Amino acid sequence: VPTPLPLPPPIRLGLKTALASLAVALAGGGAWAWLQRGESASDAASLNGAWTLHAAPAGAKSPRLDAVTLHLTQRGDAVELYSEPIDITHDPAWNDYAAFWRERFGQALERVVWRGTGQARLEQGSPPAIDVAMRLETLAGGGPIDGGNLAAELSADGLRMSGRLWVNSEQAERRLEMARGRAH
Repeated sequence: VPTPLPLPPPIRLGLKTALASLAVALAGGGAWAWLQRGESASDAASLNGAWTLHAAPAGAKSPRLDAVTLHLTQRGDAVELYSEPIDITHDPAWNDYAAFWRERFGQALERVVWRGTGQARLEQGSPPAIDVAMRLETLAGGGPIDGGNLAAELSADGLRMSGRLWVNSEQAERRLEMARGRAH
């Protein structure tokens, strides 16, 4: 078995330099990939955007809150939300209030919106969560019709939230699920 000949010093130095460069490049690439993964994880933790709300009814005469689109805006730990207009014209739970509205103001009450402000919990080691004081308003203006509170926690994949919705007029809590994206 022939013995390999030793490499001359310039080739040995070039090989060591190439291996060192490769190690630095791999370490740099690994660090970049780790940082990119961290950015996408924080993006998934962002609460900004449209969410479709599905809330279980509190009782037989509860207004429907299924497939309502909420828009969340998070700035630091401050959260604001508003819903797209909710058509109440075909919801029997609104009949009495709509009749009262027409009698009092001389106009039809057809759509309402939820608005709210609150806080995001953004603690290390815990999933992001929100706690928002909400008010129900008419599109026609005037004071709030109702109020309540929405509290929900973000899922690990950042695509869903689950929690509860308290509605003052019902004196009841509803379970809720929210999914990223607008209602269809």
